[in-house]
Amino acid sequence: MDVIPVSRHSGTHPLPHPGTQPAARRAVPRRVARPIHVPAPASWFGIFREIGIVALAALFYFTARGLIAARADQAYEHASWVVSFEQRLGIFHESWFQNWIVERNWLTDLANAVYIYGHWPV
Repeated sequence: MDVIPVSRHSGTHPLPHPGTQPAARRAVPRRVARPIHVPAPASWFGIFREIGIVALAALFYFTARGLIAARADQAYEHASWVVSFEQRLGIFHESWFQNWIVERNWLTDLANAVYIYGHWPV
């Protein structure tokens, strides 16, 4: 660890265990973390480029979602297979867990917020 002396005494010995020497003799780290500054786009081109990237991502997302919506029956069939497989293994607990969450409005709101604010920006 890179340290600087804190007292008039010579030496810059970091302590092996905090509290073994008076506070005036303890070593202090030389570097302090600085906040990261992310600059905003410097031009209108940069702003429009970022808007374009987000718009393109949204277009791809909704296009893919629209293509899959036409195959909802197939998705329900797959889900039914997964549920029956979990029941055969004795590990199907989703309905109990879902009912427990739905009974607590604050938990449903929290899950929705995590989904919206945690996944959509990515």
